[in-house]
Amino acid sequence: MNYNDCLGYNLGYCTLKCANPESCKNFKKFDEWRHIPCKVGDRVYLLLKGCAEILDGDVRKLTFNREGDLCVCIRRKQGNYYTTGNFKESSFGRTVFINKADAIKVMMNK
Repeated sequence: MNYNDCLGYNLGYCTLKCANPESCKNFKKFDEWRHIPCKVGDRVYLLLKGCAEILDGDVRKLTFNREGDLCVCIRRKQGNYYTTGNFKESSFGRTVFINKADAIKVMMNK
């Protein structure tokens, strides 16, 4: 466990980058506060409108919008450059998938 597991660090209000978060009085475990479908660094798979193939990308950042919705910033390589997109938590299972097999199942049912 390190500072990347801290709710405050992931939301941007704690910049301590604690070496030992268990001893930090401000530490709150990110994934115990709310079910998070992925974490920073995870590989995810995308079914984007108008695209006939499954794309893959990496989770770069987790944030919350003003309404309190979890937003996942995903970066994917496109040719010689990278593109990023933000997806709400509600996109998981419809547009964004944790594993490729689930993305294939949904693509076959369309």
